[in-house]
Amino acid sequence: GKMIEKPLFNMARDEVEANTLKFNLRTNKAYIEGVKIKQDEIFLHMGRAKRQANEQVHFVEGKFTTCDMDEPHYHFQLSRAVMVPDKRIVTGPMNLYIAGVPTPLGLPFSYLPQQQERTHGLLFPEMVPMSAYGFGVNNLGYYIPINDYVQTSMYGTIYKLNKADNPGQI
Repeated sequence: GKMIEKPLFNMARDEVEANTLKFNLRTNKAYIEGVKIKQDEIFLHMGRAKRQANEQVHFVEGKFTTCDMDEPHYHFQLSRAVMVPDKRIVTGPMNLYIAGVPTPLGLPFSYLPQQQERTHGLLFPEMVPMSAYGFGVNNLGYYIPINDYVQTSMYGTIYKLNKADNPGQI
């Protein structure tokens, strides 16, 4: 009854760590709890998940982040989602959490491509908790491949000015 070590699976380019795994060899379905998947620089935490025979994973209580900690400093909280391996993650409502505190930033749904080759899409930002400008998001961007030899990215930075640090400025 005492957990000694979590199971760790290496499948192709993915690294999967789980608390509980129940797998039916006859139907190729699985019930998984406490899963953590690493794909390139992205981490996906799943509270409870079911793997279907067609390899799709349906899960609830998910976290999508670039932070490698077990309790990430910042993440997108996913209420429910479906992951199609090496293709996409489609989610229901999601909300940005910073240090465990929900922010008003969120989306009613999202489509996150998970492909090997580069396609156009969102570049995840770096959170800046303290700076001369206050709290902010640095290098939020969008990646656009034009062809095999030319590509471009657009970046932006957003800060919330702290009035206590900068009196007289708006």
